[in-house]
Amino acid sequence: MRIKYLELCISISLVACTSDNKTVQDDFQHFDSPNTPYQGSSFTEVWDIVSIGEYKTMPEKIVVTPESLKRRKLLTDLTNKNAFLRASSRTLDTPHDYATNDWDRYVHPNGICVAGKWVINQQTSISGDYSRSLSGYFAKGSTGLIIARISTEGASVSNRETKSLSLVGKIYPTLDKNETVKTANFITQDDLGGRSPSDGIDGVLTIADVTMRNAPDVSVSKRIESGGTAGFLSFIATKKVFEQVDLETTIRQLYQISEAGLKPDTKGTAPIFMEIRYSGQRPDFANDPKLDDFRDWIKHHIQNYKPLVFDIAVSNKGTIKKPAKSEDTKTSSFGNEKQRIKAVAVQGLEWSSPIGRMVFDQVIASSGCDHRIHFQHPPWRDDLNDSITATQRDSESMLLIK
Repeated sequence: MRIKYLELCISISLVACTSDNKTVQDDFQHFDSPNTPYQGSSFTEVWDIVSIGEYKTMPEKIVVTPESLKRRKLLTDLTNKNAFLRASSRTLDTPHDYATNDWDRYVHPNGICVAGKWVINQQTSISGDYSRSLSGYFAKGSTGLIIARISTEGASVSNRETKSLSLVGKIYPTLDKNETVKTANFITQDDLGGRSPSDGIDGVLTIADVTMRNAPDVSVSKRIESGGTAGFLSFIATKKVFEQVDLETTIRQLYQISEAGLKPDTKGTAPIFMEIRYSGQRPDFANDPKLDDFRDWIKHHIQNYKPLVFDIAVSNKGTIKKPAKSEDTKTSSFGNEKQRIKAVAVQGLEWSSPIGRMVFDQVIASSGCDHRIHFQHPPWRDDLNDSITATQRDSESMLLIK
């Protein structure tokens, strides 16, 4: 299937849409080849990278607006038509923890990095398709270092605007900040369609008000509310590209965590679902207008209030529901192709009590956080505990082999 360049530009704001005269090829030269053996990294090594270019004031990186689409010539460089496809493949194929030079994030450009500890202090045997105790860094007693990036999908950074907050993490299975180890990455996000400020308190929605999961809901109507027509078109184009490089586009499996610290070729036991949510009461400063930018809010929380803590819960019971017909379904066209985007919801979830927590006591908003650190998206496995069943893609076209 051919990817149209216009769709890609709408979706992820390629060079013609966002960058300062840089080519897409420049972006990809800044990553080691997926064929380069991955030896791991140390916490100190990556946090030093993240700390490069700390912001004095928070920048707002625009992803796409109707005005930007009108101002720019989107079809001038056809050599870039598969740039987002390559970017999506890279997030799946590249285990390296950071880029050697700056690169531009296409979907989550505005973020803030935090660091601390991953702590599992409760027994993690859960019911479902299997009842064995979870392994690796889901096992009781596991404590490691963690670096995470909290961001919004798109350009919205205000706690008074509809947005979708995401937390992606990189767990180090060690407490030695200078030890080189292979990291375990995970991806969590709130409703992919975004959540309204009315879901918060007094019209303010903060990181303390959302629940982020590795299998988030998708509310299409909210995406239109937050991004208008451009937001909806972005949603369609992004979906089309993701579907060509991985089997499942709205769930990210957790096997890297369950295999962290295990001996090579040892099978782990991972949960299907994980959710994280703010631990404790919403702080008194939550609605302070001076902290309207979610990054300022998080920075103030850690530097002036107390560590930012998230409880971790897991589940094996739940069904990803994609209804054939739904009121929350929208249709649009690209050329002769019609795209129907359906609402997605995870139903029947039965969560464990919190099995542990993430405790973040370091924070920085920086160029290194936005342009250097990299979090691998674990490729889909038919059996999440068996690496042999991982998704395969053609090495030339980068498309999914079905």
